[in-house]
Amino acid sequence: MIRPLTGDDRDAVAALWHALYADHARRESPVAGFRPDPPRLVASITAWLGRILAGDEGFALVAASDGKVAGFVAGFVRDQAWLDPPAIGVIGALMVAPTHRRQGLARALVRAAEQRFAADGIGVVEAAIGEANRGARRFWKAEGYGTVRHVVARGPRA
Repeated sequence: MIRPLTGDDRDAVAALWHALYADHARRESPVAGFRPDPPRLVASITAWLGRILAGDEGFALVAASDGKVAGFVAGFVRDQAWLDPPAIGVIGALMVAPTHRRQGLARALVRAAEQRFAADGIGVVEAAIGEANRGARRFWKAEGYGTVRHVVARGPRA
């Protein structure tokens, strides 16, 4: 079942994020900013979810299974008035617990987020994924998403 995030979900979503974080940190470039600081990560995610729950920042949906959070998607609208279209939907986070993968939850979460954007008149949706995350790249391609830009980054100069 896909439903809006509630205050009761906040700790479970932060725990899911924390559980998946180490895998992403191992896979991605150090320049991507992943750092081994779980307490800071959980505090930051919990605060961000609080802003979403307060209506100050985007939206979040959860996939629930047996009453527990099995997946999560969060999105926001990026204003780009100088471009066409003038606003796009951004899926800023998508995650599914490893025990619930390959069951269509990620696809259902993406579809629900797309419907949420469409209800607000937003037709173009994008998601950013790490270059090394091959599974995510395959998933998004299968969902009909294509590469529209490359982001380059570097660390501090020595």
